[in-house]
Amino acid sequence: MLDLGKTRGGAAMIEQAQLIDSIYEAAVVSELWPTVLDNLAKATESAWGAIVAIRAGMMSSEQTLFVGTPRAQESFAYYLSIGAPFPNKRVAYPGAERMHEFITDFDMFTPEEIEKDPWYTQLMRPFGGGWFAGTGIASLTGDLVALNVERAHALGPYPRQIVDLLNGLRPHIARAGLLSARLSLEKAKSETDALERVGLAAAVLDGRGRVRAVNPRMTAMMPNVLLDRRDRVTLADRSADKLLLDALARLPFGDQVLDVRSIALAAREEHPALIAHLIPIRRSASDIFALAGSMLVITESSPSGGPDAQILEGLCDLSPAEARVARGIAQGLEVNDIAKEHGISRETVRTHLKRIFGKTGTKRQADLGFFLNGFIIPPA
Repeated sequence: MLDLGKTRGGAAMIEQAQLIDSIYEAAVVSELWPTVLDNLAKATESAWGAIVAIRAGMMSSEQTLFVGTPRAQESFAYYLSIGAPFPNKRVAYPGAERMHEFITDFDMFTPEEIEKDPWYTQLMRPFGGGWFAGTGIASLTGDLVALNVERAHALGPYPRQIVDLLNGLRPHIARAGLLSARLSLEKAKSETDALERVGLAAAVLDGRGRVRAVNPRMTAMMPNVLLDRRDRVTLADRSADKLLLDALARLPFGDQVLDVRSIALAAREEHPALIAHLIPIRRSASDIFALAGSMLVITESSPSGGPDAQILEGLCDLSPAEARVARGIAQGLEVNDIAKEHGISRETVRTHLKRIFGKTGTKRQADLGFFLNGFIIPPA
């Protein structure tokens, strides 16, 4: 076993066994990952450590989930703030997602390539880095999870003994990530079971919109209402599915969470009018390995007679003013009648209607009235 005290040149010793224990603790308590990375950086004479989950090999604020020590966070935030003007070629390294060990700079690039790469010269070195050791970890979501430590340029490349230490820790980090993903999925499954008990159809989706768990009521809606496809879950209603695709695309990969998005599903012979709710699953910004990204819940639309305005606010994401206009449409009122009843202009009513159409997936007042009262929406 490598003596971590010697590795750090006489600084306070961090025992390898304690570091391994902290890795498994972080699998259960995700907020501990920054502490684990800080200890890993100290044990390897590194300036910082970071874990980055990257969707489709892209490096952007919406497609990347990042956890790191303070200095790593500063460099990453700066990179995004200047518009990510140059790529991280380390991530794009061929076979990065299939790594089974830590690799260093000279495993990927020549010294000449490093000196010409702005990632090194304009970002890493100014922030106190310059030498890299990293690995790819398989994720249940299919995204690349990259773990790396960064060493000050003045210290020179990582020596073999530190790389060996990192390789000894890698299996524990990979297992911790798998455990974390499974725990997050179990928690989400318990929520779908709870919704089943109160009569709601629900499915857990990962960050890409693929089904990871469903309750029996949701299963019964396949394939008439939705389909569990390989790439992502889709709604059988094409116009509604476009709204779902847009909502999934806008679901952030990081710690910012959008509000619930509700989508109208027209009544068909096979089912009544429905509303699909895409609900982001809130999680810690440090929950880097979390599998569940959102929950899809499907409820029946309101019965004939017109829904209550407060119900419309919750079901269709309407503002109070929009909900009052929608209720007027459900009651068969015209634009002039609604404007007069609420003391607003016809232009204001039309503005609210335009927003309501977008939120419910309808295009005409008649369609909106049919939907709100649970009737079949006639073909356009």
